[in-house]
Amino acid sequence: MKVLIFEQWHGGHYLNYLNALVPELARLSGTLVIAVGEELRGSPAALGKWSAHGNVEFARTLPHVSPRLAAADRYAAVRNLVACLRDVRPDFTILPSADAQAIGAAALDVVGIDVRKRFGPIEGTLHYGYGDAAVTRKERLKELLYSHTYRRLPFSSVNFVNFAYYEYALAAGFIHPDRLRFVGDPVPQPRRIGREAARKLLGLDPAGRYLGLLGSLDRRKAIPQLLAAFRAAALPREDRLLLAGRLDPIFAALIEDEYADLVRSGRLVVFDRFLSDAELENGYEALDLATVVYNRFPGLASLALKAVAAGTPVIAHDFGWLRAAITRFEIGERIDIFDTPAFAAALRTTLDRGQMDRSSEAVRRLLLFHTEANFVAQMTQGLRRAAGFPPGSMLEWDWVLEALPEERRTLR
Repeated sequence: MKVLIFEQWHGGHYLNYLNALVPELARLSGTLVIAVGEELRGSPAALGKWSAHGNVEFARTLPHVSPRLAAADRYAAVRNLVACLRDVRPDFTILPSADAQAIGAAALDVVGIDVRKRFGPIEGTLHYGYGDAAVTRKERLKELLYSHTYRRLPFSSVNFVNFAYYEYALAAGFIHPDRLRFVGDPVPQPRRIGREAARKLLGLDPAGRYLGLLGSLDRRKAIPQLLAAFRAAALPREDRLLLAGRLDPIFAALIEDEYADLVRSGRLVVFDRFLSDAELENGYEALDLATVVYNRFPGLASLALKAVAAGTPVIAHDFGWLRAAITRFEIGERIDIFDTPAFAAALRTTLDRGQMDRSSEAVRRLLLFHTEANFVAQMTQGLRRAAGFPPGSMLEWDWVLEALPEERRTLR
């Protein structure tokens, strides 16, 4: 069986998904064809590791598409997919991140082009959707577009990584239950090294308390609100805010213009660079509080799961997946990031409370559900069935929910 795995972009969860899936897909396939974009084709280390499986081939490099996803970019993304399907003619296709292609693929279905009949089963994994979290007019319009798109997706299986949206879609019924699945985002859970070693790994002063955010510091993150709340919190001098990861230029300029005094005093520590795998995997152990703050972002925040795996409590805006995760699993505090005094007060009280309780059975199951092994087992079930392999062993979401008190299982 010829299997195609198609990934337009490089970095972040895109590369995490590929690294997790390629070994098992190669084992289950006669031939595994990997289609990736220009940036990843320039990474010989990743390509060499995948080529070592022996039955791996590479499709023609996917032309560049901007990840900002204007209408023209979405059209280009689905055009790249269709061109690749025509070239490869796979028996089975997996799109670990299908959000960019979703609208275009649904449009093809609307005009009568059934890609399933032309190119065989296609599985797509999706991250976006507001569900019942939509409040503003703009959010409701976006959700209307998402739900109509997902209704017409010509995929054999539609996977969501956001449990809140999966449950919403299941209840709303706009995707047939037989095609709808929830898969866990794969969160590295390395051996814990302890707070002192984690701070040494990052090159931090081991003394005092740290709150902060590690990872991509893009415009979805509420960095301006976090900086304002940190200043207003008037924490002791030995408490520091850490921002580690590639910083959006707008945020870098804001720090230079308005928070240079905090940088000079050592109260604000900024590492404006890409973090190593080890720094990302163990960095959240260095923190006393993970400030995983987004601007009304409804989707899954894998950075919060990294913090939970490290035993570090999370503070986040009271919205979307983060709201539901904190409410159900009691992994931190929900705040209104736009209320600076309340945000500042929450920083003080949550820091003083200390480490979260990782002994909770519900948290233990949540982390097991989101392991790389479980993600791979979930993502390969359709291929196993199509190729005649017995079903693999995997943990289901209902098993996680069973560890919660009944009244918390459906909280949003």
